[in-house]
Amino acid sequence: LVRACTGTILGDQVGFVEALEQADRWLAAGKCKTCWIGGIDSYVNPATLLALAGLRMLRTPDNPVGTIPGEMACFVALTAAARPGSPPAADTVVIEGFGQDAGSCSRFSDDPPRSEPLWKALAAARARPAAHFVLNLNGDPARSVEWGDLLVRRAQAGQREDTDPWYPPLCFGEIGAATGPAAVAMMARAWQRGYAKGDQATVCLLGNTPARGAIALSRIRGSAR
Repeated sequence: LVRACTGTILGDQVGFVEALEQADRWLAAGKCKTCWIGGIDSYVNPATLLALAGLRMLRTPDNPVGTIPGEMACFVALTAAARPGSPPAADTVVIEGFGQDAGSCSRFSDDPPRSEPLWKALAAARARPAAHFVLNLNGDPARSVEWGDLLVRRAQAGQREDTDPWYPPLCFGEIGAATGPAAVAMMARAWQRGYAKGDQATVCLLGNTPARGAIALSRIRGSAR
């Protein structure tokens, strides 16, 4: 009998990486066979909308570069890696690695956005060249500047692979803590339905706090049982 393990993380987008770290420990220790990780968030409740409007972070007729608010609950199920030699199930999605960096400057800092925390998170996730980046640019110019800085870093490091960025906020709006599981679910569904390129993808998680996160995904082409 395996007892149920539960935990709650109060955080933003990068909280999903913290949840992955906890799930990895539980699965490695044999405390559970399957771990469900989810994110629930809303940017459409009145208090949040008023705060965003006061900070001029909403996209409006007077502010065309702001955020479009959304809300979502999304969960993914994680299991331990298959034993060596075991045939994978058809179109198994594997989390190859994940990482985060605490950073030092929040969205509201006077310092200009810098890509170093996201660069470190990608290195910790051991992200390989991927056909897709799933990136939560949400209309906030600070995030766009940070991503542009990262692209310059990647080019200077010789990382010029052809990637196709996908943006969850274009589909769902800004969904905060639900961004991580939604990004993984988007890639799993895209691989299943055959409209994603390649077998690798990288999820980048940006938020208003200094922390940044990254997740390396791959699809194993197995035979259906």
